[in-house]
Amino acid sequence: MERDKRELETVIRENTRWLMQFMMHRCGSWETAEDLVQEVWLLVYRNWDRYREDGRLSAWLKRIAQNVFLRYLRSRGTVVFLSMEAETEDSSLADILTDGITAEDQVMAAELSGVVRDALNRLPEGQQKAVICRFLWDMSIPEAAEFLQVTEGTVKSNTSRGLSAMRKYLEPERKMKGVMNMECRDVMQYLYVYAAGLPEMDKRAEVEEHLRGCPECRKMAEALGKLIPQMMVVDEGCMSHWSIDFPEKKIGYGFIGFPTEHADWCNRKLAEWDGHIPEDYNWFGNGFNDIIEPGREFDNEGHEILFRVSYPQKGYCQQKITWMHKVYPYMRLYDCKWIKEGYWCKIENKEDGLYHGTMDNCFGQPVKTGQYQMIPKAAENIRITQGNGVLDCGEYWAVYAERYTGENETIVLKYTFTME
Repeated sequence: MERDKRELETVIRENTRWLMQFMMHRCGSWETAEDLVQEVWLLVYRNWDRYREDGRLSAWLKRIAQNVFLRYLRSRGTVVFLSMEAETEDSSLADILTDGITAEDQVMAAELSGVVRDALNRLPEGQQKAVICRFLWDMSIPEAAEFLQVTEGTVKSNTSRGLSAMRKYLEPERKMKGVMNMECRDVMQYLYVYAAGLPEMDKRAEVEEHLRGCPECRKMAEALGKLIPQMMVVDEGCMSHWSIDFPEKKIGYGFIGFPTEHADWCNRKLAEWDGHIPEDYNWFGNGFNDIIEPGREFDNEGHEILFRVSYPQKGYCQQKITWMHKVYPYMRLYDCKWIKEGYWCKIENKEDGLYHGTMDNCFGQPVKTGQYQMIPKAAENIRITQGNGVLDCGEYWAVYAERYTGENETIVLKYTFTME
């Protein structure tokens, strides 16, 4: 038993980082991810004597983690119906097709919703077996081919055909229930990198599917697509910063660009650390008022960056990067933040019958900066009292101010408008 305990301690030490990444990618909260990973290790501890080493420890841990995460979603009353587009080695049916799939095989069959189970049962035998092996039993393509005694090409084709057929079977149910692959709140966090066409953006297929069925998110994405070509061009010779805010949605998109020293050294260290930045390193961290809730963050090409948020003092949060794909000679960090009403970006309807919009920012050092506030296209008689002008962005107007600012200099946007 003592030997088993030492083995378990090693397993925990060697697998906690990727489990944190797994949970962070799904829930977006460091604190929640920590709680869920602790629950995973509790289940592993309780079932450690049942585990028999067969070279698939990671798959076993991943199945338990999937179970923990999906139980967490159900406890919040969340309806989960994620995309079926992914077919990578790291995919699971829970990532592709789930509305309540657990990790353990026998329990999994019982907890598949009736419509999903029926769609699986309607598949031809070869396709059904391939889907079950790949996504319920978490087998790799070579493992599934060996188990089914078929070629790897047959596994790939049967899996692809099976998933396509299940999409077709499930589409009427999805439309009837109005279930989206991703909720608006999560999709909105990807809208800037989606509109900008960053090539390594994750979940592009899921976002596109959501946009086909959600006119509000689609209007935001189209507005960003029209705004981006009109924005102030980033100068890689200096520090750059901008913010785009949708006051009615209480979400903002931000960008910081800056030259980096020792990018090659940083990338060698990232390769050594498998992308995980040790606790005693602080790369590209920042702080902000705690009435802002940070959303997802991305790099130059759209790779997602993981981070932890702490609250070292009242009214202040600190964001520290914990995992990233790459450091670039000119680093571009794109993020989104949920903004509580009444912060730097707001619109007030005052007694004079006008809507008054304001937005300001002080970066603290010389920077090429822009502030863009998105207001409904129904706005009329827009008057700029401080700023540059108005840009036509489809279903939105972008009222903006952009220029170079000096050290501790504030850029301010002020304007008024009326509504029909």
